[in-house]
Amino acid sequence: MQFGGQGNCISDLFSHIAGFADLSLNVKTKMERFAAPTSHLPLSKKMAEDLAIAVGSKEEQYRSLIPQIEGLLTGETDLVANMANVAAALKEQFNWFWVGFYVVKNDELVLAPFQGPVACTRIKKGRGVCGSAWQEAVTLIVPDVEKFPGHIACSSLSKSEIVVPVIRNGTVMAVLDVDSEQGDAFDTTDQLYLEKIVRLINF
Repeated sequence: MQFGGQGNCISDLFSHIAGFADLSLNVKTKMERFAAPTSHLPLSKKMAEDLAIAVGSKEEQYRSLIPQIEGLLTGETDLVANMANVAAALKEQFNWFWVGFYVVKNDELVLAPFQGPVACTRIKKGRGVCGSAWQEAVTLIVPDVEKFPGHIACSSLSKSEIVVPVIRNGTVMAVLDVDSEQGDAFDTTDQLYLEKIVRLINF
């Protein structure tokens, strides 16, 4: 690029710089115009990899977590995906030893999405805490798993447990199983909110 005489050199230079600045501004404006806004997206899209971990009482933690779980489930119809995200959200918030689902298939509970160590794959109706919760169609809270008749020891590290049946139209479709390394870790607060959470899942 060549410029005229020395008197016009600086003037021409600043004219070209201004031109480049205008070009950059136009490009930036066009990029912003075509960029997809996120404010209109549902919560499930905006928080794809972000879970706000709450502190406070157990009840406060559940109250913070449930709207986030609702956001994860909104618009998603795949059952496996929804069970996986619920298990992951609960595990991340409470850091329990094991959180997961067993689904009813024929005459057995079959392992479904979970978070934690490897687990028993199939459980018969009436066996252990999970099989009993299925058979009785009620939530079972076990302060000491060693004292539960017929307890299935998938892991010796599990000390207490809560199992919540997922009931639709009077039929148990699955159970949510939660284990803790601490004894007597679960109470009626867990029962109340975990039962609310499983009702959010479209089985």
